[in-house]
Formats: sequence, C-alpha cells, structure tokens
Amino acid sequence: MAKKKREIERELEKVEKVEEKILKRLDEEEKKEEEIEGVEKKLWKRVEETTELHESKVKVFGFADFAQCVVGATLFGIPAMWTPDFWNFIDGLWSTPPVPIPTYKVLVVHLFILFCVIVTLNYAFRKNFKFDYKFLKALSKRVFYIYMAVMVTMILLLWGFHRLTPDITTLTMIRYILSTHSIGMAGAVTFDFILD
Repeated sequence: MAKKKREIERELEKVEKVEEKILKRLDEEEKKEEEIEGVEKKLWKRVEETTELHESKVKVFGFADFAQCVVGATLFGIPAMWTPDFWNFIDGLWSTPPVPIPTYKVLVVHLFILFCVIVTLNYAFRKNFKFDYKFLKALSKRVFYIYMAVMVTMILLLWGFHRLTPDITTLTMIRYILSTHSIGMAGAVTFDFILD
C-alpha cells in the first residue's frame, strides 16, 4: 500500500509539473498576445492620428481661407481684366490684328493651372503624393471651395469692370471667365502661401 501511495504521489507530482509547464507556456503565450495587441493598438492609433491630422488640416475651410482666396484672386486677377481678352496679347505679338487664341487652348491652360493648384495644395499638407482616399476626398473638397470662391469673385469683378455685358457672346463670356479664373486661382493659392 505504501508503494502504491508513493507511486500515486510521484504520478501526481509529475502531473503537477506538467500542469505548471503548461500554465507557464499559457502565461507566456498570453503575454505575447497582449504585447502583439498592444503594438497593434499603437499602430492603429498612429494611423488614425496621422489620418485625422491630414483631414483636420485639409477639412477646415473657414472665413479666413475664404478671405485669402478672394484677396489673392482679386490682386492677381485684376491685371487680367485690363485687356478685353487676357490671352489675346500672346498672339497679338506676332499678328496684326491680334488673332484670338482658340477657346479650347484657354481651357487647357485653365485645367493645367487647376492641376498645379491641386498638386500644390497636396504638398502643402503632406510630403508625398500617395493615394489616400480620405485625404484626397478632403483635399478635393477644399479645392472645390477655393474654386467656387474664386469663380464668384472673378464673375463679380468681370461684371464690375463691365467685361460681362448683355451684348457679348457666350463663347466670349466663357473665355473671359476661364482666363481670369485661371489667374485668380494661381493668385488665391499664392496669396495663401504668402500669408502662411
């Protein structure tokens, strides 16, 4: 009987040692999992912070930004209004009488300046040009606000300088708006960077 008790005790000790080893391994694995979860949480927190930082910088388009757009567009856009068609002076250098540049070329210049504005604003808020949906969504919203602020300003200035009159054609009106708006967009963004 005593031998059986000893054997049973030995077996119990072996089982307890195995249980201790298993518990130690489980504790180690739980600690590793907790460390991994902690690292994951830190990484997600950093990603969210940087995303929020970019979005918060881009999203806010307050009255100060609007005023900068209007002042910059006005300062840079007024010289475009001294001539009836701002882009005519280019062809006017080589032809007599000046032949107007085709409207589609004015549109191409306008789109190019808009692209330059988007790239400039992108690099104003971050240092790369990678695709980030949330950032680009917020950036496009800001570009839209700037675009519309400049558009309204330019139409009011054209009307104030008597460039938009009832007797002009629609094509001429589009040319005036595109040409002055292009210069106004460049002015609005440039003025924004001068003040920052």
